Amino acid sequence: MLDATGAQQRTAAQPPDTGPRPARQRDRLSTPGGLAALSLDAMIHRSYARIGERLELGRIPGPVTRQRSLVVVPVTAITRLTRDALCAAVSLGDEVLAVTVVHTAPDTEDRQAAGVPPASGRGYPRRRDWELWRPGVPLVEIPDAHRRLGRPIAAFVDHLGTERTYDRITVLIPEVEPARLWQRALQNQRGAVIDRALRRHTDAAVRRLRLRMQASA
Repeated sequence: MLDATGAQQRTAAQPPDTGPRPARQRDRLSTPGGLAALSLDAMIHRSYARIGERLELGRIPGPVTRQRSLVVVPVTAITRLTRDALCAAVSLGDEVLAVTVVHTAPDTEDRQAAGVPPASGRGYPRRRDWELWRPGVPLVEIPDAHRRLGRPIAAFVDHLGTERTYDRITVLIPEVEPARLWQRALQNQRGAVIDRALRRHTDAAVRRLRLRMQASA
């Protein structure tokens, strides 16, 4: 009786037999969710394999060599921010180009922004002011008839890349960083527009140089 009772107690303590585990695993994998998990896992492994191949993980890199580099600086006016950006650019690259987008059919708003009377018939004064300033960096004017900013600069940088003249092209975008969060909502988004266009349409390295404004007491 004791042995029998003990055997019965041990039998009751054992978990119920629900079939072999491998069969249950095959059942789970045969469901849409299981197949999706397998597909996602395979995609992740392939992605990491491609990244590892690109980074040459597990191999000794080749020798360090000097590359010919160009830094492009978009400018919209001649200010302290422009000077700071050009100073940083000449420290980063072998050559530096300043670029500005010029609308080929400027309207009254464009002329007023450039400081030109509407009826004067004169063009943008940027070239004249640049020559008076003489920063030692050439200014390239990019014509555009559609009042765009990011796409003309991106097209110009992409053209430089296709020429294969430079091993590396960097675009340094100067912009103002307001002191207050609420002031950022009022700030123009030129830097963000240029940044998005460059990342979408070119292989250039994009950097943003911010001039921080001091909060007033």
